[in-house]
Amino acid sequence: MASLYSELKNGLFLDLCRLITSIEHGHAYHKSDVVKQLCHYPESPDLQEYIQTILIPFYFSFPNGIAINNISGTLPITHLSDTELAWLKEMLNDRRYDFLLPEKLKNKLRDYVKLVQNVFPSSYFSIIQEIGEKVQQEPLHTYLATFQQALVQQRKVILTGKTEEKRIIKTTLAPTHLAYDLVKNEYRFICWNESEKQLYRLCPERIKELVMTDTPIATTTQDEETQYYQKHQESVTLRLKRKTNAIERCFSMFFPFDKKAVVSDEELSQYLLTVYYYDFDEDDIINRILSLGSAVTVLEPEPIKQKIISRLKASLSYYQ
Repeated sequence: MASLYSELKNGLFLDLCRLITSIEHGHAYHKSDVVKQLCHYPESPDLQEYIQTILIPFYFSFPNGIAINNISGTLPITHLSDTELAWLKEMLNDRRYDFLLPEKLKNKLRDYVKLVQNVFPSSYFSIIQEIGEKVQQEPLHTYLATFQQALVQQRKVILTGKTEEKRIIKTTLAPTHLAYDLVKNEYRFICWNESEKQLYRLCPERIKELVMTDTPIATTTQDEETQYYQKHQESVTLRLKRKTNAIERCFSMFFPFDKKAVVSDEELSQYLLTVYYYDFDEDDIINRILSLGSAVTVLEPEPIKQKIISRLKASLSYYQ
């Protein structure tokens, strides 16, 4: 089965093909013209830097100020197939995913595919997953769209939300990632607090207002975030028994996390699974372990073992 939207159909590659073909056919371009043809992605400063420092010098030379191709011949432009166009139309009309694109671009694409025959009607299939968060409903849909655009345009956001103690806080944050848990069907907003040098993993349910600002995210944020991750990585090692589909459930349960598994005996009856996570995910990790019941034993670290024991004792007290 062929994949949809191969690397040969992304916008930058197609722009590059058109420019190389045009130069091969005798059209003259100064370096500023080449930059203008390829660097029309203002929402992505990193991509623009890549184009100017790596892509353009690799494909073009500029003797006497006029561009010549560093490769010979023309490059054929591959058009979208009917299946790809139909898939695009279905995605554009699905409220669960349309937040990924800005409104102006969505409307332009919808107009482009309006005559495309729908070969993926939603009535033909259903998605089996946890209820999770209803992305198509407000205000979550608006929050996701705002956060996504802030990520793309590298802009800070002002967030008003509620803490676990139900206090209302208002702060300025730098978005770094939009995380999605496929198993639980939940989104999390990952943000960096520049003043506190702290990473936040935010639940949309606690957000009261999210506004994108015109303030760009600092160029040092990515390095600071990487250092933070390196200092705050943790791991937990579990012994899994082959009963009640525990191994299958465990791999599904810890789908979003890096992990390493080894068989712990010759009869293949037990597995050792090490799950790697960051300290701000600790409560989530503990909840997932508890959901596996007696089929799992925590081997290390000791602090996680004690926290799980405390929770189990607290639960037992309700029934005594």
